[in-house]
Amino acid sequence: VRHEGDGKVAELLRIRPTVSGMPVVLRGLARSVERNQVYSLLASLAIVFLVMVIMFRSLIAGFVALLPAGLTLVAVFGGLSLVGKPLDISTSMVAGIAIGVGIDYAIHFLSWWQKPKTGDDWEETARGAAWESGGGILANALMVCAGFAVLAMGDSAPTKALGVLIAVAMLMAAVVTFMVIPAGAGRRVYYQ
Repeated sequence: VRHEGDGKVAELLRIRPTVSGMPVVLRGLARSVERNQVYSLLASLAIVFLVMVIMFRSLIAGFVALLPAGLTLVAVFGGLSLVGKPLDISTSMVAGIAIGVGIDYAIHFLSWWQKPKTGDDWEETARGAAWESGGGILANALMVCAGFAVLAMGDSAPTKALGVLIAVAMLMAAVVTFMVIPAGAGRRVYYQ
């Protein structure tokens, strides 16, 4: 732009456009949520692994206890990716709850894992652990699932998504616990 005033030509003014407003804020928020989600997941899984290793005095138990929560997270976030739902504040809260509940179910199951001293009767050991811990795990899963499913009846889309995702994650964590822990548990006794 040239501006002439008093016979003199003003210097060329350079105009630099700047994008601002809510789209920029929302883009920054989305990037922050994704970055923080990855860091918090890795940190929480590492801490939970260490606590499980100390509690059960076994590296194998640490890995086995993480399996229900880890596989539930993979399934939930994989499902979100398949349906094209982006990670936002409401969906990012699912991870923390799934880790906490998945670990809780694993602790219950491993606490009752008592393999007979003689023989390798894994089926009987799994049946015994499921019999002793199954009622509590299933009751917890169904109650938490029902409680969060109520959120799906609301008007807010993020609240609906949160309710449905947590309800699905609770049931999935319980089912995965009964399927994966017997396959991964190797020691005779994990908790005395």
